[in-house]
Amino acid sequence: MTSSLIGADKGTHGKIVGTALVAVLVFVAVGFWAHLTDEANSGRPVVVKASTPTTYTSRDGVAVR
Repeated sequence: MTSSLIGADKGTHGKIVGTALVAVLVFVAVGFWAHLTDEANSGRPVVVKASTPTTYTSRDGVAVR
């Protein structure tokens, strides 16, 4: 068993590539099937309107915008 990937044999490289491929497929499958649904806005885009500008500061009277 080697601790370096440079000197590893084909079997070790195959295991690493196979594990990475399975992980990518699981990640893509979860992302594909995971969806957020809101029954009221299903199929329609949600419009977000901006309100008045608000300034938050921890200093007295100093506002950086």
